[in-house]
Amino acid sequence: MVRFLIGCLDAGGYLRISAPEIADATGTSIGEVEEALQILWSMDPPGIGARDLRECLMLQIKAKQPHAADQGETSGRLACDEDNHRSVGAF
Repeated sequence: MVRFLIGCLDAGGYLRISAPEIADATGTSIGEVEEALQILWSMDPPGIGARDLRECLMLQIKAKQPHAADQGETSGRLACDEDNHRSVGAF
């Protein structure tokens, strides 16, 4: 399953196919796809197999800070940083 996921990565390392589509294509359950994604996400480089930029950044943060217990707090900081970036860019 992980090999299949690797074969689905685009040139940037993103996975542009949904879990249900993968499950249908491979004849497996979505749960099995999610387990395979966890394995893929544990590989180098951090962020490989992400489905979008936000998920990629979250995976990279998780790899750098594996002890970070509250991913929601990290996610909130990312959203705040993004808002600040937009505000600064308006000047």
